[in-house]
Amino acid sequence: MRHAKFIKSAAVMTGGFLIAKAIGAFYRISLTGILGGYGIGLYQMAYPLFLLFLTFSSAGIPSALSRVVAAESAHGRETAGHMKTAIRLFASIGLSGALMMCAVAALMSGLQGDRNLTVCYLALAPSVFFVALVSVLRGYFQGRNDMLPTAFSEVVEQAVKAGFGFFAVRMTGDPVRGAMLALLGVSLSELVALVYLFSRYKGERKIRTLRKVNGY
Repeated sequence: MRHAKFIKSAAVMTGGFLIAKAIGAFYRISLTGILGGYGIGLYQMAYPLFLLFLTFSSAGIPSALSRVVAAESAHGRETAGHMKTAIRLFASIGLSGALMMCAVAALMSGLQGDRNLTVCYLALAPSVFFVALVSVLRGYFQGRNDMLPTAFSEVVEQAVKAGFGFFAVRMTGDPVRGAMLALLGVSLSELVALVYLFSRYKGERKIRTLRKVNGY
């Protein structure tokens, strides 16, 4: 039974990962043609700083939290207290990372030799906050051995990013505005993933509370 559940979880995660990567690869290839050399250059130049703040605010959260949740669940203990602490902590860390990215946007743009990067950094900064919370919720579900929310949220991220990116970028012929809108799509995709995961989490907590009250 355990082996079957493990294989099912692994298949769900792998399937979601492959679908998300396929959407992402198709989007990135298409985006290069739409934005042109300068626009895609701005898009790519904004990512190194973004990844630095992303590492600062969310690295290792899913695996660490999943272990805590799995251990507590195995002993029949509630995890609500751990989740509240984790959400508050990493919301603060993620918000700090997002604000720091906004604060250094103009400076980094100057150092990179293109002031147009400032708006790109500002469009991407909110995703640092969103990803921190998304990582916490993914860690919770993985600890509960429920891989579907993680897999589905990854697909949702890429689908929203690609859908918004194609629509928004095609509406403008300006490469700077196009790059900014494409990066804004990254923030929007993380927000949608967060809303989905949080709604799943609240729904599960409600069901568990009702079962506890009714003695199930």
